[in-house]
Amino acid sequence: MCRTNLFVFFASLCLVFLLTGGESFAEEGEIWSQTDVAVTNIDTGNELAAQAAVNTLVADFSEDVDYGKALYKVAGKYKKLNKHEKSDKLYEKIIQKHPDSYEAMRSYSQLAISKIRVNKDSEAEPIVDKLFLDFSDQEHAPIVVCEIADKYKKQNKNAEAKELYQRIIGTWPGSEHAMWSQMHLAISAINEADQSTADAEVSKLLNELEFRWDQHRSSAVYSVAEEYRKLGKFGKAVGVYQNIVENWSETKYGLWSQMGLAMCNIETGDEAGVEAAVDRMIVDYTNDDHLAVAICNVVEGYCEKGKQDKAAEIYQLAVNNWPQQEQAVWAEMIDVISNIHLGNENEANAGIDRLTLNFSGQLNLTRAVYMIAEQYHRKGSAAEESGLNERSESLYQKAVSLWEMIINDFDECFLTVESCAFVAKCHRKLGDYEESIQYYQKIIDEYPDYRHGWYALYMVGHNLETLLKTGSVSSAVAVPQIQAVYTQLIEKYPTCSAADGVQSWLNNHN
Repeated sequence: MCRTNLFVFFASLCLVFLLTGGESFAEEGEIWSQTDVAVTNIDTGNELAAQAAVNTLVADFSEDVDYGKALYKVAGKYKKLNKHEKSDKLYEKIIQKHPDSYEAMRSYSQLAISKIRVNKDSEAEPIVDKLFLDFSDQEHAPIVVCEIADKYKKQNKNAEAKELYQRIIGTWPGSEHAMWSQMHLAISAINEADQSTADAEVSKLLNELEFRWDQHRSSAVYSVAEEYRKLGKFGKAVGVYQNIVENWSETKYGLWSQMGLAMCNIETGDEAGVEAAVDRMIVDYTNDDHLAVAICNVVEGYCEKGKQDKAAEIYQLAVNNWPQQEQAVWAEMIDVISNIHLGNENEANAGIDRLTLNFSGQLNLTRAVYMIAEQYHRKGSAAEESGLNERSESLYQKAVSLWEMIINDFDECFLTVESCAFVAKCHRKLGDYEESIQYYQKIIDEYPDYRHGWYALYMVGHNLETLLKTGSVSSAVAVPQIQAVYTQLIEKYPTCSAADGVQSWLNNHN
């Protein structure tokens, strides 16, 4: 087509658009506008308007290519709000209109899960069979069936879950979810103390099944090792950790498995084994940012056993073998954290002073101070749970001072906003609600894209509610402020987990 003809062609298109008011183009997106109307009214609790919008979707758009997707989105919104009767009706409409579609497959899965939730397992079984019969060649079928098996497991219906995991492996042996199913079978046997079956299932996970998703197998195997350690079966855990170290040492689970070996050896009293595991951690994972965390966990493991002398030995072993250049900050950090766990407050404070003096301006310094603050916060939480209120307050204050150092004295980085969030949280625990509000407000004002921005808004309102209940502020002052911040939350984060409660508060204070 010559350039003159192209010009005439596009000019004609523009003329059609102008003469029709763009209707032929707008209609393509009209179903999504109607969907947004339904979702918005569901979010705001306007049931009549929501149902009217859904009725329009069903009546006017049933032939639209996106009909199934649109209804599935609305059904998901109802499901999230635990309005299962409404969501199930929409899933059924999707199946009726587009029985072979991807959305129909997902709808069958959601209906099965809904039946399991209310203990109507006999009604769920034919739905599951339908999935195997009609959708076994679908790429995402293993995912949706695995979701059903996971629901059985969550409901403590272990026999049904295991049967379904086995069917997944048999039907889609090369899929990623066959691997996860095998992991679940192994963990189920471990929890049931059926050791011979557990050994067989773990062996299959390690050796027999040819999973295409082998790059994820280290994660599945690590979960098995952690389950053994959690249940106190340290010998079995060691064997699985060792397998990860030998076969997946280059993954992140290589480091965590070496740490797991050290922790198991602490439990069994194998001190030489602990030292050997720490040695390997330092040699093999020198450049891993998580190495310091792993070693600190080992130190803490000894401290929890009341073996402060052994904790100090592990600390010294780490410092003596740590590279003395760019990693030196981590050695100093371990010194501080070890002294925190050993109860050597003066030495810990001196170590913090050395850190800030010797490594000023380094990003690793910010990370180190942040991790030290986390340790104080963890110990503060433990003291609080034990009823040691004065001790917990002291530890929270230490954590706050370090996080405020990051906020006020260090160059801004990704840990600045995280430090603001922790300081706000600590101030609330300490009963300093106004200070907590200030830091949450700082997040709202200066970090509008923060991943937990909705929580900052919610906590500003929640702290104001607390001040109102304690009589620290009057209703005339607090209520308008709460209304403003909760309205902002609903407008910006309508699907967040706090939205329903916030909307209920707003409805009661109009």
